[in-house]
Amino acid sequence: WNNRYSPLLAVMLMCELNSVGLHLRILLNAVEDGCFRSLAAARKGAYYYTWVSFLSCRLTSHPYVLAYLLAHPDNFDAPWHYWTAIIGTVAINILNFFFGLSVVLAEQRHNKKGKSVDSSPTVPAPEPPMPALVKGEARDLRLRPASSGR
Repeated sequence: WNNRYSPLLAVMLMCELNSVGLHLRILLNAVEDGCFRSLAAARKGAYYYTWVSFLSCRLTSHPYVLAYLLAHPDNFDAPWHYWTAIIGTVAINILNFFFGLSVVLAEQRHNKKGKSVDSSPTVPAPEPPMPALVKGEARDLRLRPASSGR
C-alpha cells in the first residue's frame, strides 16, 4: 500500500509550504505589534510568499488529487480508503477557500489599522473632566501634609 498511496501523500504535503507562510505572517504580526515597528517589508514579503505558495501548492495540488481520486477509484485496497480520501479531499478544498479568504481579510484589517494609526497626527489624549460639584460644596484639591497629631 505504501507505493500506491505515497504519490498522493507527497502531493498533499506540498501544502505545508504554504503553511510556513501562514505561520510566518502570524509571527511577524505578533512581533510587529510588540516591539518592532520596522518589519513592514518582511510582513509584505511573507504576504506575497503566502499567496504564491497558496496558488501554486494548495490550489493546484488539492484539485488535482480530487480529480485523480474520482478518475481512479479502483486504485484503493478497500472502499473505505477511497471514501475517506474523497471526503477528506473535499473538506480540504472547502477549507482552502476559507484559508484564502481569511488571509485577504486579515491583510485588509492590518492595512486599515496601519492607515488609521499612521495618518492621524500625534495628539495627547484629553484629560478627563473634573467631577461636578454639588451646589454649595467647595473642595480643596491642594495636597496637604499629613498631620502628626496622634
